[in-house]
Amino acid sequence: MAPQVAPTRECLSLLQPLIDAHGPVKYIVLPSVAVEHKVNAGPFARAFPSAEFYAVDQQYSFPVPLPSLFLGLPPWTKPLPRSSAGLDLWGGELEHEVLTVKPGPGSYFQDVAFVHKPSRTLLICDAILAVTEEPPPILTSDPEYLRALLFHARDAPTEVIADSPEARRKGWRRIVLLFNFFIPGAVQAGADPNPIRHPHSSLTTQPLAPALAPFKPAR
Repeated sequence: MAPQVAPTRECLSLLQPLIDAHGPVKYIVLPSVAVEHKVNAGPFARAFPSAEFYAVDQQYSFPVPLPSLFLGLPPWTKPLPRSSAGLDLWGGELEHEVLTVKPGPGSYFQDVAFVHKPSRTLLICDAILAVTEEPPPILTSDPEYLRALLFHARDAPTEVIADSPEARRKGWRRIVLLFNFFIPGAVQAGADPNPIRHPHSSLTTQPLAPALAPFKPAR
């Protein structure tokens, strides 16, 4: 699922003990439309041509829409059903649901949640993440990134923000909310009519799911 590294000789050699212990690779799943995932999905599928290869159904390219074959996906790519409910998939060991969000014109966000029933294990690609209380060092060590933190810490367009640890944290929190906020109307395909709302008063190092409404509306 979600092959994000190239199938190099080293990578394949590390996989071989698992194949020896559990049998050949049967399924490969591309659960995302993000380029960092699909760039290596095709090579992985070609490394295991006997495996069934599935991809979520809203693959796109920008600025020119291209067919999946032009994105490096093999001709035997199958569209992953939005849900495994009622379907005879994965040998009965797994169930899955696809989250589909259209954040803006010409693009989609998709992720797949798999549940491995025998071990009660949840497998997710990008729809869960851990967020630190403090901005990561890469954002505070580069002047351009630091300016971005202070930019997002403003409460008014003309406000000038002095650099301080609290201003950096404030900008970091707002960036996290900005890029993990799904407008409920953009969620497609079987979304719960009563989406969970996460009134985050602070960030946490515990895993978080991108929120449908990550803050309480001002009254």
